[in-house]
Amino acid sequence: MTLTRFIGQMQLPPHYLCCKEEMTPCPHSEAEQLVADLEKRDHPVSYLCFEDEGHFFVRTENNRTAYTETATFLTKWLQAKR
Repeated sequence: MTLTRFIGQMQLPPHYLCCKEEMTPCPHSEAEQLVADLEKRDHPVSYLCFEDEGHFFVRTENNRTAYTETATFLTKWLQAKR
């Protein structure tokens, strides 16, 4: 993945990755590699992957989980900036 080459050279904000395992244009393996690279550098990262989704979140429970986790991540890191 191209991004992983540049991670060590950038000052990055905390990352939140939410993916779908069945997403073919951007395989979840690339997201997992990015998460692994960020974690190696002790960079704050939250990762959420849904095994039973494709291009869009269609299952109500997955939507609920994704929005809840997104709100939790944003609340944590935006409050830390104050």
